[in-house]
Amino acid sequence: MHSPTGHRIDSIHSFSRGIICGGAKGYIWSYEVKMNDRSPFHLIQERLGFDEVDRDINTLLPEDNVMSLALAPTEDLLYFINSKNQLMKVNVALDGTDGEQTKFEFVHSQFHSQHITGMDVCLRKQLIVTTSHTQINIWNYATKTLEIPFHCKSGDEASAVAFHPSGFHIVVAFADKIQLMNVLSSSIKEFANVPIKGCREISFSPGGHLFACGVQQSSIHVYNFYTLECPSYRQLRGHLNRVRSIDWFDDDTGFNSCAQDGTAYCFDLEEYKETGARKQDIELNKKGVQFTGLAKIPGKQYETLVVGSDKNIWHSAENKKAVEVGVQLSQVQILSSGKACFAGVGEEGRPGAV
Repeated sequence: MHSPTGHRIDSIHSFSRGIICGGAKGYIWSYEVKMNDRSPFHLIQERLGFDEVDRDINTLLPEDNVMSLALAPTEDLLYFINSKNQLMKVNVALDGTDGEQTKFEFVHSQFHSQHITGMDVCLRKQLIVTTSHTQINIWNYATKTLEIPFHCKSGDEASAVAFHPSGFHIVVAFADKIQLMNVLSSSIKEFANVPIKGCREISFSPGGHLFACGVQQSSIHVYNFYTLECPSYRQLRGHLNRVRSIDWFDDDTGFNSCAQDGTAYCFDLEEYKETGARKQDIELNKKGVQFTGLAKIPGKQYETLVVGSDKNIWHSAENKKAVEVGVQLSQVQILSSGKACFAGVGEEGRPGAV
């Protein structure tokens, strides 16, 4: 009997005439059962969909193991999941004939192989950008397709992203810099960067000429997108821990923010344009609570809903009252009509839900 010597087998699936094995380094073998005591299994195909000469780096890499297999009822199409969490398929000929060798293909599109660290929706186009540590994806949410996959350079790990309202640019935070990138028809190209470390939150103003980023674990810097200027009065302080959410006013004149130190502040860039001070009369401060999400109430730019680790929804204008929800929430958003809000469950040990 043929044996895939030297390669670990991670998955086995049966079919009408034998078995299919998937394992380390992208290997997939198919075997037919034979009525032979000395050799009960006969190798039909070896290394399905594998082309050593012409390999697509965006499909299956040598270190991607085949973790799970599923076969179509017609037994001519094999689906599998690899160790990079990608759902893929390959045509197979399990009837003993010499089928044409085909390559691995994505069933839908190339998903992130790691957890998503940032996401933003474009204001004027039907696009969403998502980031994981090693990849940036731009999706069309109307057609439900992946428009542009982009692999980050070796050593770069993306931690946050913001989409310019025009849809032609994105700003991405890495460990030691913020990159400004052009979104082209089929690729993404860097055109400038700012040497800022530790950014974990970025947000464009609705007009697109300003963007705010949480830096140095507690400060918020507001940059001019076109000149990259950030004067001292636009380097805003007050939070004592990591900034988790920034929500701009509709008219670009300021924003609300919340942080893990249990504070939610309002920064009016026009009223305090020379000092960078915050509106202290409407701030929310809850000791012992880690705020994780904030949303501005439509038509009331100084009022927000804030959620965090205390299983409550706080209204910034009524900081002594809260709505108890019984579960820890991580994010909150409000419809533009103001008639409903949505919150995401972010409690350890519970399934994610809205």
